[in-house]
Formats: sequence, structure tokens, C-alpha cells
Amino acid sequence: KRVIVLELLNNAVETLLGCRKLALIGARYGTVKYKLQSIGKIPKQGLKTCIDKLVSGGMTDLSKAARTSAALFDKAPESSSSTNRLLFLTDLNSTVDSANDEAEMLRILKKEAARNVYTSIVGIGMDLNVRLVEQISSTRGAKYLSVDSGDEFQRLMQKEFAYDVTVIAFNINVTVQSRDVVWVKGHGSPEINDIKKNKPAVLSSEFPCWQDEKGHSKGGIMVFKLATKAAGGKMPSSVEVSVKWDDSNGISHTKDVTVDIKSDDNDNIDDGLRKAVAIVHYVDLVNDYVMDQRKHKMKFLELFQGFRPQFVAQLEKSGDDTLKTTNQGDLELLDKIIALETPGNTAASSSV
Repeated sequence: KRVIVLELLNNAVETLLGCRKLALIGARYGTVKYKLQSIGKIPKQGLKTCIDKLVSGGMTDLSKAARTSAALFDKAPESSSSTNRLLFLTDLNSTVDSANDEAEMLRILKKEAARNVYTSIVGIGMDLNVRLVEQISSTRGAKYLSVDSGDEFQRLMQKEFAYDVTVIAFNINVTVQSRDVVWVKGHGSPEINDIKKNKPAVLSSEFPCWQDEKGHSKGGIMVFKLATKAAGGKMPSSVEVSVKWDDSNGISHTKDVTVDIKSDDNDNIDDGLRKAVAIVHYVDLVNDYVMDQRKHKMKFLELFQGFRPQFVAQLEKSGDDTLKTTNQGDLELLDKIIALETPGNTAASSSV
């Protein structure tokens, strides 16, 4: 994890040097590794040297790191043209009285959000503390980011950093106005994973999305699964949705929209939505398979064999070709599961 963090930080140096003020804090007892410096006074080589000297000490004190970082903003001047943000590169796994340390960190971050010092989490490692990520994500102005490589983090910092630290809406409430339809599930944000059927979908904050030269954006989409209140009821062709939010100046807004409901195979579905729905089906199927603990092998073999060509077709139809490049691993996982669950395929069983 130290190697990953060093790679991420070194790839982000140019962007970090553009900050008006910058400090680097170690999570081991919250020690200050690089003091707060003003823009124009941050030596590039000095920062890189400091980054390279970071060590893995085996102690992660989340609340101390949060408290030390937040204290550096005590005398920071308010400005309408800048934002104050704590950026954590971490797995969020405390080694110091874990339960109390996590609770104290969360308390500190919520307190800081009240004075417009917001938090970003860049998840590191496969053992990420998902529960704490969800709790922090629901904090005002918080942003969770996931990156797979140093190159991806460098691109994010160079092109998307300004978007990922600029909050454009707070206290977002999305309500289904149609009487016969309710939420079933939400995807795209930890805050809507456990959405309640008869309650608004609530988001603490939202951010703008960077677009490439083709007008495409990464992320920024949330998918809601709907159902009729009456069992076996007919889904309407459209639903009324009301959205309420506060802008960055505290002014409240409301917008009522009519949303058309279309099937997955409809040619008029937006490409981004088509891809998002395909990924939701992928994640749900893999999660069900993992949670099943191999009790219904034949059922899942048939499901995965039927799903694979549909998944490929939907992504191709959306104009996404990453199954051949950066997301090739998703397809390989499906193939491994199919091979593993195929009766008599002992070679696959021993290699997966």
C-alpha cells in the first residue's frame, strides 16, 4: 500500500503544487510530514523528497490524522474562489482502538464540514473499510474516489481534480411523485444503496463532471430500480419525479420532471444509461453468486452463460469498447466463473 500511495502522490505533484496552500500529514499518530506552505513557496523537489521518505509504520490513527489536518485550517482565510479540503489516501482501517477511532474521525469530519472544510477519500487496497466509506460519503461536501493505477490518478488529478473538489449542490432530495411506483434499489452512490421504498432518495452533496473531447463524462450517473406498489402491477410508461436541492450559496431549488420508462432493449435509451444498467446487472449477479456460497451451482451456471453475451452486447451498443482494454478483467471474471461452475471442469476449479 505504501508503494501505491507513493506512486499516487508523485503522479499528483504538479496538481498539488497548484494549491494555494498545502500540507502533507502522516496517518501514524497524525504527524505533519510537510508543513503548510503558501503558493509560490512550495519547492517541487522538496515535496517529492518528502513523499519518497514516507514509511509504513504499522500504526494508523485516523482521528489524530483528521484532527491534525483540520487544525491547519483554523487560520485559513475564507475565499469565494477557493475551497478547503482534506484528501485522504487510505484504506480507512484504523489500528488504534478501531471502533472509537473511526467514530471520532467521523465526528471531526462532520464538524469540519459545518465550517466548509470538506473531505475526499481515495480508497487504497482491496480491504477498504466500506462501512466507514459509506458514513463519510454521507457527510456534507464529501467525495469518494476509486483509482486502479498511478496513471489513472494522475489523469484524475490533472483533468478532474477541480471538478471533484467543487460542490455544486447540497441536501439533495429525489422523490417519486407517482402513487403506484416506489424505489427498490439505488446505484451510483453509497448514500442510496439502502434506499427506503416510501422515502426520498437523499444525497448530502453533488459535484460536476468532467467531459472529454467527445462530450462523454466518467461517472456522475445514478440508477434507480423501480417497482409497482401492487404485486404484479403494470409499470407505467412514465413517472413524475421531484428534485429539491440547495446550491453553494444556500439558495433552495425545486424541479419537477417526467421520466420515461423504457426496457433495456429499447434503441432510444441514452448510451450512458444503457452502460450503467448493464454494469448494475453485472454487479448484482456477481454479488448474488458470492453470497450464495455455491449452494445453487447449476442455476448460476445458466445465469452467467445467458448473461455474458447480453452484457457484451449492451456495452457494445452503448459505444463502450473497454471490455477489450481497461475493463477486460470484468469479462475474464465471467469466463472464470462459467468455467468453474461447469461440471467436470476440474482444471478450471484448481486454477481459479
